[in-house]
Amino acid sequence: PAEQLPRLRKLLETAVRAELKKQTQPFGNLSQAIATVAHLHALPAALRRQLHALRLAANLVLHESYPGTAAEVAAGFAALVALE
Repeated sequence: PAEQLPRLRKLLETAVRAELKKQTQPFGNLSQAIATVAHLHALPAALRRQLHALRLAANLVLHESYPGTAAEVAAGFAALVALE
């Protein structure tokens, strides 16, 4: 899980950046970008929470030596699939 969460975060960031290329204002960070995409597409609250949970878990892996869990990987993957 420690290798997979940052990869999923990168996929999330790529998807969000692609969506926001259509916008005139760049986003400052991934949290803002997720919120903007969620607002533009009226994403369900549960999906927004899953996307933010993926971001937070990946940040812990990258910056706090958190090992991550298989459940977090599965939830992150499901959130990315739902985003598309």
